[in-house]
Amino acid sequence: GRKQLGEHLKKRLSYYDLIFVSRPHNMEFFTQTASKVYGRGTWPKVIYDAEAIFSLRDAAKYEVFSGKKDKELEKNINEEVKLVDKSDLVITVSPEERKTFAKYYRGEIHVIGHAIEINPTKLPFNERHDLLFIGNLDYNSSPNVDSIVWFVNEVFPLLHDKLPGINLKLVGSNESSEIQKLGKRRQVELLGRQESLEPFYNLAKVFIAPTRFAGGVPYKIHEAASFGVPVVASELLCEQLGWKEGEELLVADVRDPEDFANNCVRLYTDQNLWESVRKAALKRVEGECSVSTIKKRVEAAFDSV
Repeated sequence: GRKQLGEHLKKRLSYYDLIFVSRPHNMEFFTQTASKVYGRGTWPKVIYDAEAIFSLRDAAKYEVFSGKKDKELEKNINEEVKLVDKSDLVITVSPEERKTFAKYYRGEIHVIGHAIEINPTKLPFNERHDLLFIGNLDYNSSPNVDSIVWFVNEVFPLLHDKLPGINLKLVGSNESSEIQKLGKRRQVELLGRQESLEPFYNLAKVFIAPTRFAGGVPYKIHEAASFGVPVVASELLCEQLGWKEGEELLVADVRDPEDFANNCVRLYTDQNLWESVRKAALKRVEGECSVSTIKKRVEAAFDSV
């Protein structure tokens, strides 16, 4: 635990060649503790796993709810990145976050991401139906809950006229009180945690990702694409991924419910578009996230220090 870290490092003063630290609060604590243990020139190598630039997520959330830009954004990013001054290497999850880190950090930066193998589901376009979202929906303040509440309240009513009988299936833990309220709505299905996700991806025609604030890289889109389900996503998530809009996913403005609804309809009704996006997204995931690709990136990162 935290209380024992200092003593543990003292007892093993020359034992560690490299220490791997994730997330800002852990890096802050580690640096403060290690500074009392290691003298100049005696530090082990340190790799910082950024996972996300949390200041960007907080600024996006502030803008969503206030309608204003966060004037403290640059200052907050700078303070967050300063935490890694003792690092020999920073690992980020996407090229976009690497660019942001590079503005403030002059050391070496590697992009690793996460591993996922493609497993395209078999049902053809004409046998699929409904919209799907898979993710944790336990906390009212989370990006996932915010996105689904916004979608059901602002977008879904527009789809009832355009796509009569369409359902929204929500898979994942759903203890949020806001989500429980939505589950009482017509055509919103709360399906909870599931042992296997493949059957839900196999039946779904379109995956939605209407995230309005978040950091890092959206694993949910990689996973949906790996199962061969095309995605309608927010502009924010498209930027985080660096994917091609209109080719590898459809992108909609989360300030404009009509735009999001129209893109859902396009992907839901146009078989040629659906098959084209599905194919391109599968190819993208295979190239970016295969186990062999991630293994090479991990080896390159550790070899560099």
